[in-house]
Amino acid sequence: MRISARCMAWMLLGLPVVAQTPAGPEFEVSSIKLFQRQAGQRPIQALSCMNGRFLATYESVPPIVRWAYNIEDFQIYEMPKWASDAPYVFFDIEAKAASDTTEAQYRLMVQKLVAERFKLVAHREMRSVPAYALAVGKNGIKMKLATPADEGLGAKITINGSPMQAPPGSSKDLAPPIGFTMAQLIGVLTLPLGIPPPGEQCRPIVDKTGLQGQYRFSLDFGMGVAGFPMPDGFTDVFTAVRQQLGLELQQVYGAV
Repeated sequence: MRISARCMAWMLLGLPVVAQTPAGPEFEVSSIKLFQRQAGQRPIQALSCMNGRFLATYESVPPIVRWAYNIEDFQIYEMPKWASDAPYVFFDIEAKAASDTTEAQYRLMVQKLVAERFKLVAHREMRSVPAYALAVGKNGIKMKLATPADEGLGAKITINGSPMQAPPGSSKDLAPPIGFTMAQLIGVLTLPLGIPPPGEQCRPIVDKTGLQGQYRFSLDFGMGVAGFPMPDGFTDVFTAVRQQLGLELQQVYGAV
């Protein structure tokens, strides 16, 4: 089986900004300040755009760039060390635009802001990258295709003993879903797989199952967080996906 694992990559280079500054809309007024921690303060990172205002509080450059270009970590290459390596430099950003500005326009404005104020110029290209392919296992799936007659939360997912209540990106105002699509499942699996070992890069997950619709299942696994190993007594995500769902997470690179 040949599995394509190519993605759009963005190289962000610390270069003088001349003609490369992105064209398009720009903020009416903008302010970028180094974040100043107050005594006893526990800052909360936040990024939002609404009603003519873009706000980024206690944010480093990488998440701002990811949001501006609507990309993931694995799509960014060669960002200057001052912007991408710990200890991070944190900023407070506030910018104003027209009240009817759309999210797509906000993203273009932040791209321009990043280029002008941080001197980061983006170059886009296609690259082959290390990835995981989610595929059906040799013995077939162990999930049930959900039907309109099914009710309630159709997929029970437990991570380190804590249940997940809804698929990633789901609105809390909606009724519980009858199941998970493969795209939503990948959103869950990205959590543990998005924490690479030291010296390795985050790997995207490519859907190669060919499965359409929503599926009901139970998935229970463990994961490490923020440099800490997976707690004892839990099944790793690779084993859990294989044994509980009948799926496989295969390591791939380029065309395999």
